[in-house]
Amino acid sequence: MKKVDLYRIKAGLEDFGEVKNGAFAYKVIKNLKMINEEIELLNKLKVPSKEYAEKVQTKIQETIRKYAEVDKSGKPIEETTPEGMTIKVDKTREAEFIIERDKILNKEKELVDSYDKQFEAFLKVIEEDSDIKLIMFKESDIPAEVTVKQLYQVKELLVD
Repeated sequence: MKKVDLYRIKAGLEDFGEVKNGAFAYKVIKNLKMINEEIELLNKLKVPSKEYAEKVQTKIQETIRKYAEVDKSGKPIEETTPEGMTIKVDKTREAEFIIERDKILNKEKELVDSYDKQFEAFLKVIEEDSDIKLIMFKESDIPAEVTVKQLYQVKELLVD
């Protein structure tokens, strides 16, 4: 199992929140505790420097708000992306936004390049095999109300 798989397995285990089987729930909680600790350490690898956060992320967020598509009350419209919630840029002003964003990125090129290297290192680390020893589930452990989708998300934890 790769470290990147822990993110999917965590989501799968969290999806078992309504399961009432005590022994199964205990295994879920124990696994979540171990996975959360590992993910917390992994996520620290991608936290940008304070300088990058101030000079790049903050300025880009301000620029996004400046060029945001707004609703009738003037609030920026948010949309869900694979990265999470983000503010939708007004399509009629997208070219202006890109120019301004690129100016920020070019002005802070050294910081951007440094963070890109840091994030690439994070991506390499999460592709490594995980040493974490999770509690496995036997078929007899699995409550009847668990769905195929739920099991598929935690497939590495199933044993015959």
